[in-house]
Amino acid sequence: MQHEHHANVRIFVNDRLLSAMPPRSLLSVKVADLDAYFSVCDNKANRVSFKRLVKFLCDSSRICWEETKRMEQFLKLQ
Repeated sequence: MQHEHHANVRIFVNDRLLSAMPPRSLLSVKVADLDAYFSVCDNKANRVSFKRLVKFLCDSSRICWEETKRMEQFLKLQ
């Protein structure tokens, strides 16, 4: 199961963040990035992978609490 989550996040990073000009890091992810990615994926992306990612980034103090709550709320509504 962890491999599936890793693969989902890797696809997101490659498609949305690394292809941006200039390329961006996973630490700069915002709700708008998730929204754009899910709209392109026709809502087939595994949201559990992203919920776990957001939790990890917050728990390890890599993203701020406010952005975490915005992303969690977005993922909950999808």
